[in-house]
Amino acid sequence: MSMDLYVFYDGQFPNLIEWQKTIDGFGFDLKFSRDQILIGEGGLIKAKWKTRDASFEFRPCDFDKLTETYDDIDFGRRWSTAYAFYWSGLPECVAAYIAAVTLAQMRDGVVFDPQDSLILRDQEAIRMARENELLLPKIEASLRH
Repeated sequence: MSMDLYVFYDGQFPNLIEWQKTIDGFGFDLKFSRDQILIGEGGLIKAKWKTRDASFEFRPCDFDKLTETYDDIDFGRRWSTAYAFYWSGLPECVAAYIAAVTLAQMRDGVVFDPQDSLILRDQEAIRMARENELLLPKIEASLRH
C-alpha cells in the first residue's frame, strides 16, 4: 500500500463535524478524535479505525507541481484544491483512504493513488476504501506466519 494519497476538489475545506458525518453516512468505522481542531492548513488527524489508533497527516499541496511530477497522468482538469495524505502503518493506511475518499465525495472531487497511478471517482473510490478495510486483516495474518 502506498504511503501517500491525494485528494483534488474545488471549494473550501470542510469542518471536522461535516467530514465525520460523511464518513458515518458511508458506514465506515472511522472516528476522528473530538479534541482536535482542523483547518485547511492541515496537520495530524487523530483517529480510531474500529478500536485501533489510526492517525495520519494531511496538508495542502500544489496541484500544478503534482501534474509536473506525474506528467503521464490525466487528472481530467485543473483542480483548485489539493491535499496530500500521509501515513506509516496499515491501520493508518485504511484510515487515510477512508478520510480521503469521503473528503473527495463531499466536494465532488477525485482521489489520486500515486502508487498504482489511479484516479478514483465516486463509487469506485468508495469500493477501494472498502477493499482496503477487508484486505488489512489478511495482510496482518500473512505477516504473523
